[in-house]
Amino acid sequence: MYIFFFDAIKNMFIDSVVEDSDGIPMRQIPIGQNFSSSLWVSEDGIVRRRYFNSFNKTWSWGELLKTHLDENTGSCYMNIGKRKIGIKRIIAISWVLNSKNRMHPRLIKDDDGSVASNIFWSDSESDEEYVLEEDNNREEWKSFCPTDTTNFPQTDNVEISSLGRFRNIFGEVTEGTFVSNKKVVCLSNRTVNVQNMVDQHFHGKQVKTEIPSRIKKLLVALREDKSIEEYAKSQGLYVSTVWSYMYDVFLAIDVEEAMSIAKKIISTSAFTGIYRVFENEKEDIFSTNAKTYMQEIDRLLVSDPEWRCNPNRYIEIRLLKLLCQKTALL
Repeated sequence: MYIFFFDAIKNMFIDSVVEDSDGIPMRQIPIGQNFSSSLWVSEDGIVRRRYFNSFNKTWSWGELLKTHLDENTGSCYMNIGKRKIGIKRIIAISWVLNSKNRMHPRLIKDDDGSVASNIFWSDSESDEEYVLEEDNNREEWKSFCPTDTTNFPQTDNVEISSLGRFRNIFGEVTEGTFVSNKKVVCLSNRTVNVQNMVDQHFHGKQVKTEIPSRIKKLLVALREDKSIEEYAKSQGLYVSTVWSYMYDVFLAIDVEEAMSIAKKIISTSAFTGIYRVFENEKEDIFSTNAKTYMQEIDRLLVSDPEWRCNPNRYIEIRLLKLLCQKTALL
C-alpha cells in the first residue's frame, strides 16, 4: 500500500537536492521567500536558510533553525512568515510528491516519526497509494527559459512540456507537487509555478502588472539619465517624494536595469554598507525591521562622515535590499 513513496521521490529532481555546509542533503521548502534567502529542509526535518548574495553571485548557508513544540499535540512546528507549519508538513511538501493535491501528510508508521521515507499524502477519503496517470495528449517539449526578473542564476539544461512536466539533464521527469492548491516544481535554484510557466512557454502569456503613470514618467526620465533632483524640479515635486517613487520603479523593472540605475543614484556609502553586511555574514538582519538593520549598517559605517549626513540613507538601503528581494521565486 505504501510502496509509492519511492515513486514519489524519484519523480522529484535529484539535482534539486543540495548538500548544506555539514554535508546534509537538503531540498528547498516551496513557500514564500524572505529577503535574499530561501528555506531548506532535510529528510528528517533539519531546517536552515540558504542565502544568495546578489552582489557577488554566491550561495551560503545560515545557522540551523530551531523548532517549537506544540504542547497540545506534542508535535514540532516552525513559524514561517505569519504561518505556523508542522515539521511533518514541511518535510512532506519538500520531499514527497503530491501530484493529486491531497491535503494531509500522514505517517506510515507512527513509531518511525517524521522523516521523508515515512510520510505519504492523504485526504479524508483515501489513504491508498496513487499512480501518476499517463496523458495521451500530444506532449511538446521546450527549453525552460523563464522571462522573469529574479536575481538567481538561470536554470540550465531543464525542459518544460506543454502538459506541465519538467525534465532535467539526467532525463528525470516530474509533473510537480501541490502546495497551497498551486502546483509547483522545485528546480536546483528556484521554485516555479507550473501553470504560469506553461502559459509563458506555450501560450504566450505573461504576468502583466500595470505600472502607474507617475512611475512610468520617472522611469523614462531615469532612462534618459536625468537625476532625481532634475526630475523633481521639472515636475514641481519634492526630492524626497521622487525618492519614495523609486521603490515602485525598481519593482517594475528587471534586476539588471535596477542595478544600473542604482549605481547612478545611490551613494557609494550605501553600497559599502550592504557589502559589509554580507562580508560579516550578517545578512539575516534584513529579516528584522528597518530600525534594527539600519542600526547595524550605521555601526558598520560609523567612520564614514558622509553616511550620517546623507538624507536619503534609509531609502537607499531599502532599494539595495529590494535588489536582493527580487530573488523571490513564486
